[in-house]
Amino acid sequence: GIERIIVLGVLHRGCLARHAQDSFRDALDPNADSTRRRAALHTVGGAFLPPPPVDRLRFRQVDWNRADTALLRTDRHAITSREFSLDTFLAILSSYMKQFPSFSPQLLPIYVGVTRAPGPSAFAPAEGIVAELSALRTSSTALLATGDLIHYGPFYGVDLPGRLAEDERSAFRVLRDRLETNLAQAFSEGAVNRSVFRRLSELANDQLFILPIITTWLGPRASARLLSLEMVDYADILSAPRPCFVASTLAAYLPDLANMDSCR
Repeated sequence: GIERIIVLGVLHRGCLARHAQDSFRDALDPNADSTRRRAALHTVGGAFLPPPPVDRLRFRQVDWNRADTALLRTDRHAITSREFSLDTFLAILSSYMKQFPSFSPQLLPIYVGVTRAPGPSAFAPAEGIVAELSALRTSSTALLATGDLIHYGPFYGVDLPGRLAEDERSAFRVLRDRLETNLAQAFSEGAVNRSVFRRLSELANDQLFILPIITTWLGPRASARLLSLEMVDYADILSAPRPCFVASTLAAYLPDLANMDSCR
């Protein structure tokens, strides 16, 4: 019954042009003055639609005749040109569609920038993005997100003290428990509050700015279910000191099934 897929990808800071990297840093700097942060959010805030074609796989893109806004706009400045966060999913989807030609959903790829603004309404950008996507919220629309949920090791600035760091199994168990606890709180409350945002930051969670969109989309009393999670050693790949692990995870984010309406 899926006719449309909205896929949310991460903007990795290291893939951005230098000026965009600087804007990303300023947008998250609690010591930056409000004028500088607002200017930074103008560059990397909200979300970006890659200019067509999406890539060499030539998917059917959503025919969505709408003007760009400050929160959701076509990337006309090559912000996303080096981003890879959707590549694997698009390749898997393309392979599946070749095996099952009858499955040909429309695709709306979105790269998510900074969705946490300064001030009391911190996640207003995420709420605004969901409002702009509201016309696409039907029972035949799937929402999918990519991005590693845990990074572990000094390379990522994530470490555990003492014995936990010495025992990989214990470390992974603690990291997984922290992830599940904070996802459960965010989805149950329908929002990523300040403390959850900080704790997920401490896990170097790639979906930090995507999760506010998803929790807003699903509403309160939603849930997160980790279907699989394995820690993959990236030390040799990155020529980095051990430990250097990334969580390879498949998770389901589910609305409150008892009160689910037809548009979720």
